[in-house]
Amino acid sequence: MASSIQEIVNFKVAHGYSNKPNNFVQVMSLHDYHNLWITWLAILGTKNNIICFEDQGLVLIPSTFSGKIIGEPKLIPINQILGVEFKRRISTTLIHFSGENTGIDFVASNFTAVIPWQKSNLLHLGGNK
Repeated sequence: MASSIQEIVNFKVAHGYSNKPNNFVQVMSLHDYHNLWITWLAILGTKNNIICFEDQGLVLIPSTFSGKIIGEPKLIPINQILGVEFKRRISTTLIHFSGENTGIDFVASNFTAVIPWQKSNLLHLGGNK
């Protein structure tokens, strides 16, 4: 079963991040390329993450396919992220992060029965574009 919004908020706060209940979504990495992003994904060791958009940067929380937290958060500092782009499709949203000469793509399901907070958080973050 997916972690609840409150469980995720409590987890974030315990690790020094915001108490925002709508700045995260469950994603799966599509592919990675170039040095920086490969390093971050290698550290995480998982393809499923809850990504949180924090003031400090992008926080990746390893999770199961169904959104259950299974590891410690990793931060990609804000100064390493040059842009974020959402591309909504019928059943998924592609989220592209770009850095200097690098980038990474994640895919988020627009609809999921096992993660009740996914759709509203995705729309809040920009997945409706």
